[in-house]
Amino acid sequence: MTSLRNKTQRPETQRPVAVRRTGYARRRRRRLLLLGGIAFLLVSAVTVWNVFNLHLPVPPPSTALTPSIQPGDWATAGHDPQRTGYLPGSYPPIEGTLLWRSKAAGGLSAPPALAGGVLYLGSQDSRVIALDARTGDALWEQQVESPVDLPLAVAGGYVYAPLRNGRLLALDSESGATRWSFSPGDSFLAAPLIYGGSVYLSARDGRLYCLDAATGQKRWAYKLRAYSASSPATTDNILVAGTEDGNLHFLDSRNGTMRRLLPSGFPASSAPVLAGGRAFAIADDSLLIAASLHSREIPFEQAMRAWWWQGYVWGMLPRPSQPRGMQWLFTRRGESLGEGMAANEALLFLGSTIASGEGKLYVLRQDTGEVAWEAKLARPMAGAPIVVGETVYAVDTGGALYGLEAGTGKDVLRSETGAVPAGSPVWGQGVLYVATQAGEALAFR
Repeated sequence: MTSLRNKTQRPETQRPVAVRRTGYARRRRRRLLLLGGIAFLLVSAVTVWNVFNLHLPVPPPSTALTPSIQPGDWATAGHDPQRTGYLPGSYPPIEGTLLWRSKAAGGLSAPPALAGGVLYLGSQDSRVIALDARTGDALWEQQVESPVDLPLAVAGGYVYAPLRNGRLLALDSESGATRWSFSPGDSFLAAPLIYGGSVYLSARDGRLYCLDAATGQKRWAYKLRAYSASSPATTDNILVAGTEDGNLHFLDSRNGTMRRLLPSGFPASSAPVLAGGRAFAIADDSLLIAASLHSREIPFEQAMRAWWWQGYVWGMLPRPSQPRGMQWLFTRRGESLGEGMAANEALLFLGSTIASGEGKLYVLRQDTGEVAWEAKLARPMAGAPIVVGETVYAVDTGGALYGLEAGTGKDVLRSETGAVPAGSPVWGQGVLYVATQAGEALAFR
């Protein structure tokens, strides 16, 4: 009986080798299928997350601070969050009469900010200064730890001052006292943008930061992959910034997730301007790009373009077309495009330096890029032009002040300021203000 049981109920260890191997192979296949299923689910989840711009919730900012765009204020570079440099309405052109001249600082390198009848300046001798916009009299000044090279911004009782040493200060607009500060550990190359309770700024460390405008607490940070000398601009919850590796980044301003990466091939050299559903950007001082503002990234789009370019280099594929969403390009051989732009409802205004050392003001139609009119300037433009009602104003690097009809280019003002300007003029209540590299603030009526 014992021998019969042993023959019919053989222990596991006595099973034939082929049977043991078959069982092991089945278990191995099941494990591989399970791992493959998990990997497929993970890849699918990441793809859906990116395609539909899903994100972890980011708490809203504690306030809704935004620089004023009222007719009496020019509280941020470019006047508004879209950086258009445009004040709509009907305003008679100024006559160019000097109203006052104030020696404010040892040197200035950026335009002033104007809010609530006060002109704010950041100086090369490490001061932030507040002047009475009516008289030029000093209201207060605050010594800071480093020179201020970039434009200030004013919103809701705060003056935001980016310092050369890589610290952003939020000062009290009434007294100059420091309310909070933020340092990313590296320097800034572009002016901050304040909108909807958030401060957006890029640093040399290759990140774009979003801070709470009232507290300075970091809300999110986006890795740009390269540093940005281009101040961001925003509209419709879309934030746009250019980088030195030749890309335009389109982000969701609420949470910092990427909507679109548009390659231009050239470093961005000024703040983008957002108008008419388009983003306008100057690349490498030689190329103006107009791109659709609302287009979204297609999954694997960048990888497919990279492979297509590789096939073109090998002679296997035709030359790739322009990146999707790019609408038109503008360039002029032998000319260098200026440091910024302005835009009204239909036109785009930008300066250019020609080979002879003179300057030009080009006015383009936003929908096609065609030149509507152009005007010669004695010297290259300093900073970006601004558009006030139906008049476009600009200053050149020698201090000449220009006023032209925005629709036709007809001269309405040409005069000399007698000083080298520190960037674009600003306008408020019928007065044009110009900061100078010698540290003066000038007011013209």
